[in-house]
Amino acid sequence: VKEESSSASDSPPPGMRVSLASVSLAAGFGLGDVVCRPGNSSQGECQIDGTGCTGETVEFKPYTLAVSTWDRSTNSSVPLGEMTSYAIAGEIDTWQMYLHGPLIRPMERAANNILIPPMYVHGTWVNKIYKFENFTRGENGAMRATQKVVGHALAPSTGWPVTDPDTQKVKGMLVAEGQPFWIANEPGVPPMSLYKGGVTFLGGKEEDKCDQIFPGKDDPFHRMTGQVVNTVDCNRANGVCFFTVWKFYDDQAGLWTNHTTKQANDCLHYCLAEDLDTSPRCTKIGVVVDEHGEPVCHKEGVGAVHGMTIGKSDANDATVFDIFLVFTGKATFETGESSMRKVTVQVSKNLLGRHFKVIKSAPFATDLFVGMGQARGDVGGD
Repeated sequence: VKEESSSASDSPPPGMRVSLASVSLAAGFGLGDVVCRPGNSSQGECQIDGTGCTGETVEFKPYTLAVSTWDRSTNSSVPLGEMTSYAIAGEIDTWQMYLHGPLIRPMERAANNILIPPMYVHGTWVNKIYKFENFTRGENGAMRATQKVVGHALAPSTGWPVTDPDTQKVKGMLVAEGQPFWIANEPGVPPMSLYKGGVTFLGGKEEDKCDQIFPGKDDPFHRMTGQVVNTVDCNRANGVCFFTVWKFYDDQAGLWTNHTTKQANDCLHYCLAEDLDTSPRCTKIGVVVDEHGEPVCHKEGVGAVHGMTIGKSDANDATVFDIFLVFTGKATFETGESSMRKVTVQVSKNLLGRHFKVIKSAPFATDLFVGMGQARGDVGGD
């Protein structure tokens, strides 16, 4: 299987790069990720593990969800029952209308506590990372929790915790940042950020500085402009991480063009990583290539990988494991496109170093994406 470097072979000429930097500086923009920083205790914010501030008590109100299953014989959904969920709305001084990428931490839940575990969420619109903890039962079926701001990042969407291998305590966070509009109005930076994002390591101490690991330094064009990253997930045992570069208008007619594919394509990237328990870094970055030699990138009628997660490892070979990919395309609510694939990958090692490859892949969750999708229209997988 071929491996492709993520370095931009279609970079614009040097004059264009200089022009972009000159325009940004002349306009007073901060070119690059000038937003990411740990929480500030003087402003009532916490460190990434939730220590260093008291937070505020908030309420999650109960909300009943209908549950159904798919009947292949009748090609229709069948009611199965109900489940109780809990919801909290954003406010003008919190995350407003856009909360992203919940990261649940069951290992942090106190002994004998069967309620909701602590969890991180990402305020994409306001460039903040929150943590909810200390869930207790409130009145009228509601849940109470402590809400804390634990860090700042440029349009964060998801995160992967860097933890102590013995205590599982969070020491930092790899944060997927994605600002497709380029400009993020952030108080305290001069006066606006002009950057698309990437993957940044947010440290666990107030004095720590953020360290961008993607795009890599061997990709100067995208390092300068950034890339819109939606999901970051890592397999700690094999020392590999995955980054999904995806924009909300992928495959949308009139917005996605051939120029977009050439200069700012949406692809799934891998990172052969070191120091995932301390301060992560990538020793090699590349675009994932499938078992047929095709890059896992934007495709007409399919979109690109938006969400992904690490699956189980092979019982007989610890270097082999599954990843699950959700492909999403188009910027419309009712006529979009989505699908899912299960991909088996391997990280091997020889005298020349470590290597990543895709072994096989196949469609996944076809009842949902194909069966229900054909009957109702696209199901909106994300």
